[in-house]
Amino acid sequence: MSDRTVRVLSVGSALPGPPIDTAALAARFVMDQLWQQWVDTFIGTRTRHLAVDLATGRPGQSSADLGEIAAARALAGAGLGAGDVDLVVLATATPDTLMPATVNVIADRLRIDGIPTFQLQSGCSGAVQTIDVASSLLATGRAFFEEQTMGRFRPRRRPERRCGTTRTR
Repeated sequence: MSDRTVRVLSVGSALPGPPIDTAALAARFVMDQLWQQWVDTFIGTRTRHLAVDLATGRPGQSSADLGEIAAARALAGAGLGAGDVDLVVLATATPDTLMPATVNVIADRLRIDGIPTFQLQSGCSGAVQTIDVASSLLATGRAFFEEQTMGRFRPRRRPERRCGTTRTR
């Protein structure tokens, strides 16, 4: 195991649209008061955010839109830019498309280039799995890859220490 330490420097989040309460959902789907009570009692969710407009049925924000907003907020919160990123890993149960992968759309929009990106298509435990996979790749140095250019391999990127995390040049 390497001596590299991996830390979370910042977190970003994004939610689609305004909060929708259970009563609004019940009205839209013609559900009775008993259904509303059941949702309140057994699910406990009072409001939720939907990526579709209930009145029109039109899609609002995509997974890539939300991922871009959340990633930009996380980078800003850490005081970092696109060039400081060594690896992008996305967990989602709802990718926008299979090809190109949603993670690549997000990286492209943020101008994050020349680094490994991949997505885990996972549900509830996806965030935990993603943190585990990303930290393992960074801590062991396996996130730093060789590029092939004009038939020759460039040397492995050399990690340097910055703010308790591993960063490459």
